Amino acid sequence: MEKKTAGKKTLIITSLEGNQSLWLSSVLKKPLDELLFIHSYGSFISQSYGCIIRSIIMAAYYENVEDVYVIGVEGDKQSKIHREDLLLKMEEAGVSGNTLHTLDYIRVVEKDIISWLTGPEDMKEVIKKNIDLIERHPLMPKTINVQGFITAKGANTLKAI
Repeated sequence: MEKKTAGKKTLIITSLEGNQSLWLSSVLKKPLDELLFIHSYGSFISQSYGCIIRSIIMAAYYENVEDVYVIGVEGDKQSKIHREDLLLKMEEAGVSGNTLHTLDYIRVVEKDIISWLTGPEDMKEVIKKNIDLIERHPLMPKTINVQGFITAKGANTLKAI
């Protein structure tokens, strides 16, 4: 059974920062029902075959998506995660250094586990990597337009990357 959809939709990958849907609808000149949102801590897609990229691919095939916009928010707490701070929070929560060492040893992720969790610090780098990952993914339809934008925390404007 095929799902009926109204118009072409825009999929937006952005941070967990606040409710951006109303002003993005206005800026993009698209009604809310044509915008789909995927939220990721710091707007970061960390794995080529993880849950976020799966959601992007499935939305491309089943939600009539024609555009994917990766939007980073500069100045929010999600864009400024420091290794030392995260390690301290993990230690306070009871995660041992031995656990982190074991995860690094068995290569759970490409880099060390803390780098995977914190992600890149430069928001433009995050957006560019996300765009590349989406565009080059072998399961992603090549007809979909992928663009990157950056906004400042609290601003209602987008700057193309």
